[in-house]
Amino acid sequence: MTATLLSALSLITTLALLGIPSSGVHAQAAPAFNYAEALQKAIWFYEAQQSGPKPTWTRVSWRGDSGGPAGRATDPPAPATR
Repeated sequence: MTATLLSALSLITTLALLGIPSSGVHAQAAPAFNYAEALQKAIWFYEAQQSGPKPTWTRVSWRGDSGGPAGRATDPPAPATR
């Protein structure tokens, strides 16, 4: 083999060992994460998951009061199951 071929093979081997693609393919950065949208969705989820009477300030229009009277001190105890 000639010196030029040996140096080319050496370069390709070095690039392969370093993980650098030799075909011109470039790695792309991950897309930016939209933290504002994630926070908005988390707050909306929190508003939808609240138990009890529906707050007047909530943006969730499809949800009504939840929870009912269960758990109040005036409720009779639940029957025992076997």
